[in-house]
Order: sequence, then structure tokens, then C-alpha cells
Amino acid sequence: MMNRFIKLKRIMKISLKTYRNKYIICMLCSVVYTIMALIYPSILSLIIDRGIAKKNTHSIVAYSFLFLVVGCMMIIFYYLQKVNFTKLSQKIVFDVREKLINKLMSVNYHFWSQHKAGDVIAVIQQDVGKVESLLTTMISDVIVNLCVAVGVSVYLLSIDWIIGSVLIILAIVFSLIQKKYGRIVKVFMGNLRAWQGDFAAYINDIINHVPTIQMIGQANDVEDKFASMAKSYKCRLIEQSKLMAKVQNISMFFSTIGIFFVLLIGSYQVFEGNMSIGILFSLTMYVQRLYNPIISLANTYISLKNVYPILDKILDILETPDEIENGSMKKNIVGNIRFEDMYFRYIEKSRCVLEGIDLNISAGKIVGIVGENGVGKTTILRLLSKLCIPSKGRIMLDGIELSKFDTQFLWSQIGIMTQETYLPRGKIKEILGINDNNLPIAKSMLKELRFEIDKFQEGMESEIGGNSLSISGGEAQKLAFIRLILEDKKMFILDEPTSALDLESEELMLQMICKYMKGRTCVIITHRPKLLDICDQVIEMANS
Repeated sequence: MMNRFIKLKRIMKISLKTYRNKYIICMLCSVVYTIMALIYPSILSLIIDRGIAKKNTHSIVAYSFLFLVVGCMMIIFYYLQKVNFTKLSQKIVFDVREKLINKLMSVNYHFWSQHKAGDVIAVIQQDVGKVESLLTTMISDVIVNLCVAVGVSVYLLSIDWIIGSVLIILAIVFSLIQKKYGRIVKVFMGNLRAWQGDFAAYINDIINHVPTIQMIGQANDVEDKFASMAKSYKCRLIEQSKLMAKVQNISMFFSTIGIFFVLLIGSYQVFEGNMSIGILFSLTMYVQRLYNPIISLANTYISLKNVYPILDKILDILETPDEIENGSMKKNIVGNIRFEDMYFRYIEKSRCVLEGIDLNISAGKIVGIVGENGVGKTTILRLLSKLCIPSKGRIMLDGIELSKFDTQFLWSQIGIMTQETYLPRGKIKEILGINDNNLPIAKSMLKELRFEIDKFQEGMESEIGGNSLSISGGEAQKLAFIRLILEDKKMFILDEPTSALDLESEELMLQMICKYMKGRTCVIITHRPKLLDICDQVIEMANS
């Protein structure tokens, strides 16, 4: 486990100074609470032995007030401990999630062939919180509970070595049993976590395609499959609940046995005059003070086993080698593209999707790439955007190997319109990147494409995405195209840019491509014959 934390600390570049002061405050609150918790039961023995047994009203009142003060201090410092740990934990959660998102923005296409989207979502939304509790409250709880367990054990041995020895032996046996269950929990949670990722991925897929599922008549099939998976999930959660209940029942059993021995041996010691009733009464509370931290330590041990697969998932993302190869070149591009004897396969040892590709695309030309499904047209786009790297050969951009370009700079130089239209949530003017300088041309392009902005109640200020206005696929494609042109780049790659448009809208977009792409390099991946008519060059791809 420790090596995983060291890896996480290294990857996150966590400076201990950042958290040190906050953690010290948390620990001080925990220490004061612990001291009060150790003193608390002994005051009861003083009330009984020095007050009630001797009918000393002054002692009863004095020790009762002391009991009240100590109890209030316990409550106050427990509250301060929780509040400060919450502040610390939320900082850790934010930092880890931010690091995960940053990492995901730098992974290549191969990463997504190895990781399910639903599993990645579960890591960011749920798993980070579980690791946070391990890094904060669990660590402090281990320290505090160890101190309490040792302190109570010494106290019990000093009061009565027989009772102390019996309770400590029971505690050791209990710990060994919990360790055994910890191994079982680790295996079970690893399997459950993998299944949760599959279930989350399935739900995510359903939610993203509900209208399509309804229209193609697959709703009943989806409902049946979901019900089957949900039933299986429910059974697994019940099994988990049973397993955790067994662990808790063992804890309760050992606590009950401990009190049984205290009462049995303690009563004999009282009869013999070796122990007062007040001490015996306090010992029953100290049993809880001994077993509660041991139970907590055991639960922490089991939680550690639960966190193993979670930590592995987080580290798997943060340590993935599937990153976009970054360079340092930041030279403004013109748009001359050359593929030199280029081969590419998505999975090692599988067949090549592209094989022996040699082609030239001259700057300032509109070039169409056409071919049957599966010949690798979209792969060309992924290669040019550096999401994939050639298995063999190389790609040259303006005479410079593509891999040598700084990735963020390259993305700022190439305008890409994907087949699956993505529009960020926000107002239309924000989505299009409209400002005072480009507002006139933006309005002109909306008019040219016959995008009816007036049908939206708030015009350019209208919100799109989420629970706000929904737009059609054709409207989304129009907005994506306009946004692309407004970026004013030297090179563009369009993947089926008219797939969601009707014939009239397609004709309008063709006119706009000819108008706005003039003098720029434009690669169009398409099946549409009309798009090929406007191209200066057509590259036909065939299955290798």
C-alpha cells in the first residue's frame, strides 16, 4: 500500500508543506479528543467510589462537573477535528480530480481502447473521495487509535493484570480474524469494482442515446438488459453487505466477550476486596475504549483492502504511457502534408488499418479523401491531430516531422471538425467565440447557412446544452462549422461536415467552404459526391 501512496505523491507532485500546517491542526484536535476520551471513564469511578459510596455530596458535585467539562471538551474537539479534516480532504479531492482531468486531456486514442468511459467517470466522481478519506482521516485515526489501544492496555494491566491480559489476548485474536477477512474483502471488492465500471459504462451509453434507442425500437430490449444487470448488481451489493455485516458482528461478539470476562473476574475481585465497585464499573467502559479503537483499526485495514483496486485505477490513469507524443516546435504552419511509407495499426500485432501510405497534400488546396467504411479515413484525422502515431513511416507537416510539433500549438494551428459534433455547454455567442471584432462576420455566416437565430428567445444569449435548449443535429453541425471558420486558421480537417444536413443546407455549406477555405489547406473526409466536386484533389482509399 505504501508504495502506491508514494507513487501518488510523486505523480501529484504533492508538497508536504502544502498540507503540513492543516494536518498538524487536525492531529492536535484528535490528540486532545483522545486524551479526554481516556480520562472520561475514570471520572465515573471517582464519582462512585469517592462520592456515592462515601455519601460525600461535595465529591459527587465536583466530579460530576469535571465529568461534564471533559465530555463537552470531547464534543468540541471532535467537532473541530471533523471540520478541519473536511477542509483538508476537499483540497486533496480537488487536486487529485484536477490532475486526472489534466491527464485525460493529454492521452492518445489508444488509451480509450483500454479504458471504459464509465469506469473513468466512476474514478473521478466516486473513487477519489474514497482515497481522500484514506489520506486524511484514516491515517489520523490509525495514529489516534493505536495510542488509545496502547494507553488503555497499559491502564488495564496496571489495574488488574489478569483482566488486562485476557482482554489483550482477545484483542489479538480478533485482529487476526479481521486480517483474514481483510484478504477476502480485497478480492471481493476488486471484482465488484470492475463490475461497477461495466455497469456505469452501460448506463452512460444508454443515457447518451435514449432518443436513438426509442426510434429504432430497442427500448424494451434495453429495459430488459438493464433490469438483468441491475438485479446482478443488487445481488453483488447484498453479498458485500453480508460480508461487512459479518465483520461488524465479529466486532460486537468480541466486545461482548470482553465485558463478560471483566464482570466475571472483576466481581470476584470486588468480593475479595481487591477492587472497588467504581473501578469495576469504569472497566466495563474501558473495554469499549479498548475494542473501539481495535475495531476501528480493523475496519481501517479492511478499508485499505477496499481501496487497493481504487488506488490502482487512479494510478492506472495517472501513470498511463498512452500519452500524446509532445514536441517543442512552435512554427506557424502553411499546410503542406506528406505521408511517407506510413503504416498504422490500433492494436499491436493486429492487422494494419493503413499500409504503405504515400501521399502529398499541397498547401492552399481543398483535398477530398474518400473510401469505403473501415479503410482508415478517420484514422488519417487522428494521425494528423497526433491522437495516434504511425506504427511505421512518418508524417511531415511543412517539411517537419509531425511528432516534433508542440501538441497544444499544433491544435491551435489546425481547425478540426469531427464527424460527431461536439458543442460545449453555454450561450451561443460563447460557443462560437464571438467578440466585437468577429460579430459582423458571424452574423453574416449564420445568415448564409440560414441558421434561424431569431427562433431562440434570447438570440445569441440563448443557452445550449444540459437542461437548456436542445438543437437538431443539423443546427449543431452548422454552429460547429461557423465556429471553425471564426478560428481563422491556415489548415482545416473536416470529417463528414454535411452528414446531418439536408440537400439545401449542404449546398449552402459547400459554397461557404469554397468561399472561406480559399487559400487555406482543407482536407475533407466524406462519402458525399457533392463535396468531392469542390475538391482540387481527390484521394481514394481502399482496403489494404
